[in-house]
Amino acid sequence: MGFEVFLKDYHEDHWLKFVDNCSKSVVESEIEFGDISVPKDIAIVLNYRLRNHARTWLFKSVPALDNVKPIDLLNSEEGKNILRVALMRMPD
Repeated sequence: MGFEVFLKDYHEDHWLKFVDNCSKSVVESEIEFGDISVPKDIAIVLNYRLRNHARTWLFKSVPALDNVKPIDLLNSEEGKNILRVALMRMPD
């Protein structure tokens, strides 16, 4: 699977609504990634979806992302958008 599918599915308005919904269940002061720079919107959703496992998940090869590590996608805006779509697609 190519990342084009993720990029095609990224819609900022959907993402912003999703982040808003997730932020209602997340205590922002509890979001901690140490020395890793994670955009606030992605950090909120990571915390909502994965709680204490978010930091570990960032460094794992993810099959849904063609075994790319999510941390590697944070280096570009395109990569961040791919990650945003992947996070929205995660099952509850």
